[in-house]
Amino acid sequence: MIEKEDDKNYAYLAAHLKTLESAKEILHALEKQGIEAIILKGLHLAVKIYDELNRQPGSDIDLLLKRADIFRAEPILNELGWRPRAPVLRDLADGNKPCALNSLMFFRPDSLVVLHLHWHIINSTWPLNNYAKSINMEEIWQAATAGTLDGAPIRELKPEHLIIYLCCHGLIHYFAKPVYVDDIKTALVRFKDKINWDFLYGQAQEWGVRWIVDYCIKYIEKPRIGRYTKTYWRYFFHEKGITGKMLFLYRTFFPKKIVMAAAHNLPLAQIGFKLYMDRLENISR
Repeated sequence: MIEKEDDKNYAYLAAHLKTLESAKEILHALEKQGIEAIILKGLHLAVKIYDELNRQPGSDIDLLLKRADIFRAEPILNELGWRPRAPVLRDLADGNKPCALNSLMFFRPDSLVVLHLHWHIINSTWPLNNYAKSINMEEIWQAATAGTLDGAPIRELKPEHLIIYLCCHGLIHYFAKPVYVDDIKTALVRFKDKINWDFLYGQAQEWGVRWIVDYCIKYIEKPRIGRYTKTYWRYFFHEKGITGKMLFLYRTFFPKKIVMAAAHNLPLAQIGFKLYMDRLENISR
């Protein structure tokens, strides 16, 4: 048993070292062009929160950029060998309309590391547009502090914003993995003397996610494996009015083409009737 645990820890360590190397290369390249990036989730938590790279699994890089910097970042990533899985970056990041899907995956043929480029902390194929609209990303960027990731320049979320983000992220993924609970609990312990709970709850209330934070804080005290349907219906019942709920259901079954394109790694032109019928069939199972 001990040997198996050691093997798992070594695997986590090896994955994170490769991920860290790729992340630093990207961060330095972005810095040269004056582009700031906030590290989200796994890699940041492993280095800054857990303090041990073998404590937290993952081989993904999650970068949060300002919306205005998304187009500037694409050619920089291309020069480093990174390519988007779906050719829809300009469609996803174009304009200021709220959208639940606010990221795009990049890959490099010679690496197993996956890069997720975000421009909002809400990211889901569910129709969570209202949450994306209500959360003020300018406030998040203004409150973020300068830091480093093994020598590479980063911005870090304010502790209260980090907790809100981890709660939103964990619930969207219906706490399917124990790590979603561990992330919140470990962050709460790490920042216990820095968190202003009045500010945290006030910010969550202002952004319309207070119910999510309340649920998650209670959930981590007695975690249990969540289920897709229960989590989905929690979001459904928090939609305002009959019209909001009906639109939520409609967009679940018939999301916008841009959401389908990103989910299926296809250009917009290839999103048609058959893909929507396949979606309906999968949901009904």
